Amino acid sequence: ERDGLPACTCGALFTDSDVGRHAGDAGLEAHRAAQRAMEEDRLREAIRPELEQEFEARAALSAHQAALQDGERAVARLLTHRCPTCDVQFIDFEACFAISCTQCRRSFCAWCLTACGDDAHAHVANCVHNLAGRGEVFGTAAQFGEAMRRLKQRRLEEWARDASVDIRTEVLERARAELVGL
Repeated sequence: ERDGLPACTCGALFTDSDVGRHAGDAGLEAHRAAQRAMEEDRLREAIRPELEQEFEARAALSAHQAALQDGERAVARLLTHRCPTCDVQFIDFEACFAISCTQCRRSFCAWCLTACGDDAHAHVANCVHNLAGRGEVFGTAAQFGEAMRRLKQRRLEEWARDASVDIRTEVLERARAELVGL
């Protein structure tokens, strides 16, 4: 192979259409599966050193440091808008609070970030966190900001109930600047 394409010993490259024409549909599918497997292997090898380094660094941490790091990561995740299905981050959207994720195409409610499958309109209209009023699916940027502030506050309070006092205190102190306004 060269540049991801099968190559002859003479150096000629074969495109997918060449493989399909000579090997048929089954041969082309086997070729594509082999290409995917090779790409997955290449990606695994590319991230292996980084993962090993992270694992070694994590192993060197004390239990308190590890718990503190976990707490900081958890709080950072709580403060980020994410698709509840695929976890991709998002920043904003326009008008309708029944959002479709740009990555996984699943729908969710912008008031509470609850996954709603293929269509979130019914949930959005009846969401208990809907600041636009019962039955409304549209809202303003200011309402979205307030809904997210409240959601982050609920999530943070939930996390804090489960965290030990010393970890909770230290994590919240370190995150003070990001928590202003909650």
